[in-house]
Amino acid sequence: MDLDDIAKNIKEVSLKTMFDVFMPCDHPDPPQETLDTAYYVADSELGTTGSGKRKHSESGDDSEPPPKWTFTVDICKISKSMIEVASAPQPEGSPPAKIVTHDTPPASIGLEYTRDDDGCRSPIRPAGGTFLVTEHNATHVDPPVIKNEARKEWVGRFSWAELAVPIEVRVDDYDSAFTFGDQREHHLKKTRYGNKALERVLKYVGQLFSYHHRTHVYILYVLRHQARILYFDRAYTLVSEPFKYGTREDVTLHQFFWRLGRMSREQLGFDPTVVPANPEDVKRMFAYAPDAPSDYVEQQIYYALSVDDKDPSSTLLLGKSTAYELTMCGRRYIVGRPMYMKPFLHGRCTRGFVAYDIDEGTVRFIKDCWWPALKRLRREHETYKDLNGKGVQYVLTCLAHEDVPGSDGAQITKSQEVIKRSCAPFRHYRLLFKEVCRPVTDFEDFGAFTTFMCHALLAHRDAWQKAEILHKDVSLFNILIHEVGRGPAVKKTGMLCDWDLCQYKAELELDQSRGTPNSGGTWLFRSALSLQFPDRPHELSDDIESFVHIYHYCVLRFHQTSFYFQYQFENFVMRTFQAERIRESDGAEIGGDSKLSYMTEFADPRLLVPESVNPTLHELLTDIRDLCREHYAAVDIKGLRKTYDPPPPPPPPPKPVVYAKPPVDPVRAARFAALRKDLQKRSLRRQEDSKPTDVGMTVPTPEPKVPVPPPSLTMCDHEELLELFLAYTERDEEGKLIHWPAETTKCEDLFRSTDCAPPKCKGFSSSWSDETDDDEDGIVEKEDGIDKAEQLVLDRASERGEDEVEQVSDTVEDDEQRPAKKRRMGVRP
Repeated sequence: MDLDDIAKNIKEVSLKTMFDVFMPCDHPDPPQETLDTAYYVADSELGTTGSGKRKHSESGDDSEPPPKWTFTVDICKISKSMIEVASAPQPEGSPPAKIVTHDTPPASIGLEYTRDDDGCRSPIRPAGGTFLVTEHNATHVDPPVIKNEARKEWVGRFSWAELAVPIEVRVDDYDSAFTFGDQREHHLKKTRYGNKALERVLKYVGQLFSYHHRTHVYILYVLRHQARILYFDRAYTLVSEPFKYGTREDVTLHQFFWRLGRMSREQLGFDPTVVPANPEDVKRMFAYAPDAPSDYVEQQIYYALSVDDKDPSSTLLLGKSTAYELTMCGRRYIVGRPMYMKPFLHGRCTRGFVAYDIDEGTVRFIKDCWWPALKRLRREHETYKDLNGKGVQYVLTCLAHEDVPGSDGAQITKSQEVIKRSCAPFRHYRLLFKEVCRPVTDFEDFGAFTTFMCHALLAHRDAWQKAEILHKDVSLFNILIHEVGRGPAVKKTGMLCDWDLCQYKAELELDQSRGTPNSGGTWLFRSALSLQFPDRPHELSDDIESFVHIYHYCVLRFHQTSFYFQYQFENFVMRTFQAERIRESDGAEIGGDSKLSYMTEFADPRLLVPESVNPTLHELLTDIRDLCREHYAAVDIKGLRKTYDPPPPPPPPPKPVVYAKPPVDPVRAARFAALRKDLQKRSLRRQEDSKPTDVGMTVPTPEPKVPVPPPSLTMCDHEELLELFLAYTERDEEGKLIHWPAETTKCEDLFRSTDCAPPKCKGFSSSWSDETDDDEDGIVEKEDGIDKAEQLVLDRASERGEDEVEQVSDTVEDDEQRPAKKRRMGVRP
């Protein structure tokens, strides 16, 4: 999801709505005596302590603004004057969280450089923040480099884990993400500097959502003497109207901190089912690592606890690692950094954790996501119940599930309540699995990778034949490797996971009879026909073809190819897997041109792998090519275009052709007439000479034509492709053993540091991220413009009506007029 897509989900609401709907608490209004004794500063005095030099200004104003820290200190003073009174114990109601507001200067002026919870140095952090008071940050920080006494008193420790409300301060109007004037056309400042400022804020939220356990996040955004309150959850982002602060006439900021001081930990956005872990339980998880069922699980335990797996005994710092105790279905688990996460800010936002069961002393895998709250939408645990119950092999074992509870029921997003024509609410949902698996991209060689593809294809076939379930999202990211044992004795099997978009056979046949368009799936691996004809219903062959594209993708990514120049290689990959175009007739996004060419035209496998480098892989790619060409030879492409391609817009009326009158030349006309007669006579003589003159001459009888069998749909079921993969796993059709090269030909990730692998920003994908950390799979999964599960929900819900939504609230805010949306079948990250 890029910045434009995120911006569409940022809506402005009134201050009353922000306070009443999204900042509830007991005693929401501060007493008058508290306001009388609170800290105030006149507008003219805001930020006057200290001095600073102005950077470039778009408006050309080069006057020196006050430094940002002066505004942060004023905000800290206002916060302290309200929170100390608001958080005082009350005779009734739940006790509020203990919080404090700090100025958090960067490391360049003396503080220790902050590190993200994955151990990486953090290049950004907000100017200040309101933090939960814990043992870790209770002590005062006295940085020696900060000589200004007015600032030193308010400097505090920075910790993402305890950060409740980031405070972002801007001193230049051009450098703000939001507009603050009385006359404003839009709440977002859509300029180059405004976009960069918005990116910065989104990274704060991405850090909190991705690495910690938050249901929602507040941000205070300040531009000198004005501010906005931001509210983030998994449905939308809401921005309050701008307000002034600092004087007795402008007490909105005082009310904001009063409410923060009255709110509980859960109301501040912290998941009540997840609390900081007991250090003794963390030590037990750490001690269990050497006895884990596989080397990979041991590595993931160290990764979750931010421990160096090369020397774990010397790097376990319980004070530095971010470990939590998560309660699910009545059992307690220790979780740390996520081993997997979907880089999106809104939507499902799936994360995966290796989880240590405190009572059983073993590890499990927890899948954490936000699921559309629709009554008839099948949950993923129900699918796993059918798969496990009917003996489908090579799929994960689902042990438990739950809708994550809060104090007043299940955790459900609230932002959609104030948006007209909004999406369904999202419900927090967790699954517990027995197996902890590694991504299939960790395969050792292509012989092993072919075996894992066989296992995944067998799982797909079993699900279709035994449980009548079609996966509908076969992708590289949904194939895993499960390991049992350690060292040379380890046994590895491929697993097919993520069945959240699946359809049962009866549902699929109903969609096909109705002509329901195909939706969802991972763009990179969708079939050529599904990309070319988005209105065509999904078929079994589309899923089977996805296995072919996965194999080609991994060959390009992890094997030496015949491409000599890097730019040729990148262009080929982008054109094959990510290219898209807009259909003029209806605005639909179309792709798969290169995939269709491969399927229908001659494609030399030497283009991918030279035969001299890996003869076995070259031969397998040749057989895959022949299988695909035979299948597509039986597909009526022209018929599909007539059925599913809308008629093109009518061409403009042709301009009348004006013919020039040739000049009359009687002499030349007579000469050309004589020449034509002579040519006709010559033609008649040649015809007479060509007739046979020998009566006994016989004409040879043509040989009878051997009937050519018609092409067959080789991917209409699993057998042909499965037999092909199996032949290169053990023995071929003649019973001969297949020999792969003894030395692996898998190379380093060729997509890394290229345009084929966009960088991953904390919490959401972004091609404009200034960080260089890649996704663990090297490329961000390409999904629909909105989350693919949400799109599937909306497609199906449109046929059933609004009554399916479990929670529908009255609209209290008018949404801005939405432009007509083009149909989105996939968005490049």
